[in-house]
Amino acid sequence: MRKFFSLSQYFLIFAALLISFKSFAEVCPSGGIISSITCIGNITTSGSSAHGIHLYNIYTGVNESSMSRTVNMTGNITKNDAGAGIFLQNLFNGINYSNNSTNTVNITGNITTNGDNAYGIHLENTYYSEFTGSNNTNTNTVNITGNITTNGNNAIGIYLENIFEPGSDNTNTNTNIVNMTGNISAEGILVKGIYLYNATGFYNTNIVNITGRISATGLNSYAIYASNYSATSTNTVQLNKGSSVIGGIMGVEGEGLYTANNFLKLNLGAGASYSFATTGFTVSDLNGRPMVTGSAHAAGIGNVVTASQSLYERTSQITQSLDDRVRTYDAKQQTLQDFWMNTYYSDSGRGGQGLLGANLSFNQYRSGITAGFNIKNSYTPTELIVNYEHGKLNIDEGNQGISSNSVLAGALFPDIKKLFTGTISAKALVGYSDFSGDRKVLTNDVAFNGSRNVTASYQSKHLTIGSAWTKTLYQTDKMILDTLVGIDLNTQHINSYSESDLFKWNGRTINQLQERVTLGMEIKPLVKPLTFYGRVGIEHRDLLSGENQNYAINNTAVSYNDSNQRNTYATLNAGAYYPLTPTVKAYAQVRYYDSIKDIDSLSGSIGISGQF
Repeated sequence: MRKFFSLSQYFLIFAALLISFKSFAEVCPSGGIISSITCIGNITTSGSSAHGIHLYNIYTGVNESSMSRTVNMTGNITKNDAGAGIFLQNLFNGINYSNNSTNTVNITGNITTNGDNAYGIHLENTYYSEFTGSNNTNTNTVNITGNITTNGNNAIGIYLENIFEPGSDNTNTNTNIVNMTGNISAEGILVKGIYLYNATGFYNTNIVNITGRISATGLNSYAIYASNYSATSTNTVQLNKGSSVIGGIMGVEGEGLYTANNFLKLNLGAGASYSFATTGFTVSDLNGRPMVTGSAHAAGIGNVVTASQSLYERTSQITQSLDDRVRTYDAKQQTLQDFWMNTYYSDSGRGGQGLLGANLSFNQYRSGITAGFNIKNSYTPTELIVNYEHGKLNIDEGNQGISSNSVLAGALFPDIKKLFTGTISAKALVGYSDFSGDRKVLTNDVAFNGSRNVTASYQSKHLTIGSAWTKTLYQTDKMILDTLVGIDLNTQHINSYSESDLFKWNGRTINQLQERVTLGMEIKPLVKPLTFYGRVGIEHRDLLSGENQNYAINNTAVSYNDSNQRNTYATLNAGAYYPLTPTVKAYAQVRYYDSIKDIDSLSGSIGISGQF
């Protein structure tokens, strides 16, 4: 017999779990943390020497042992006056020692400073010694999920520094690391969102790895600022997908400064576009597409890598409609109908981070209408085909959008010849599409608040030719089994166009082969003449040519080779049709496909065909 807990028992269990959790996590000391702890709660401090979290490792003797401190905190830190929300220090003034010193803070919460000369996060490794022979590994690390806000002049969101004083052959390795998911906002005169500093010395490293917005506004302010006085030391800021910058990006230049060791790494995703003004930084793009330096400029390549998939989508629905018509001829079902017409809607896409073009996320929405008209007394059965379609393509969660209006027209020859007791058919269509595009471009110009939009208008021409072999495998009054094998050649020429003064795209001609195999069944399970049908299939596309896109960024010629050259799709169709009169029938169907490249689609259509 199943036994249920009473309400009071549930309450006791919940209370026990809560007490157990709190036994592992203390309440954070409201006046600040100075040693290892795991805690929950908010901290508020005032005064220049009072910090929210202050971990301080100091060596002053000979051959002292290593030190390690760790804080795990859930809560917010508010710092009033000068000082820091989080201050981690390793200070050395010893002789011939070899130690490993670490300070680590893991925090989920926001940091707010109010006052001049205040820092949200301050990490420091300082070495003062006139002695030689030291060999140390010293690391400060902060992992933060939350925002940093500073209000006051000369304030800094994140300040990382390595300071070295006399000592000729010391080989210390000093590292400061901040991994952040959240935004930095600094307002005031001489403020900095991120400041990285290396004095003279050996093997100093400052790293900020951020997903979020960095904003610094005010007179003589910088979003990202770096100084490096050591040829063997580095300053690195990595901007991850979803990040943006408002304010200057400056690596200090001058005698004794090594700006080549200031690195700005852009991991914003293959669909993101940017135009950052930078000085004194070595900039690299981590997403496998062209970038133009002299500052940093790149175009998201979503329009390039989705072109072949979009061409497949453009012809998919009309191909399905024409294949349905071909089956009626092979099964000798109402082949003399004067007309047929259907409307459809489809939704396809792929999720994912989209760091590379091969896995770029997108959603594609299409709606259209296709009509066929039987041309009587022709040499061979012929139907005139007309199609109109409207489409919307959303690339990389809004980084680029493309809308289209397109027309295709041509002829279907549904019964050219009998071959192996099946029917050979053919089709030929030509078309024209009009596109309008909208692209978000990240920029650190404070006038644009992080990004601006550029637009484009361009056209393309289409040609589709194809053939299919259809065979009715089994046919009775209640059931039909059929198969179809088809192949199409689709050609699209996209005209050249420009997006503002930033990006200019050369014309591109795409030739794509699309093959398909289906197996279907129709059945009439009821007395009334309602017919159900279902089909499974495999489709494949191969990009024969047009994989390379030439374009210009700030008038500098570049090119990108699309690796998305083929895909294979498993398809499933299900539907029903019902004769409204002896010569007119209505039908509806749904279609789903999934591909080996994680693209899936769901579509639906309704239609009517008849004879007068």
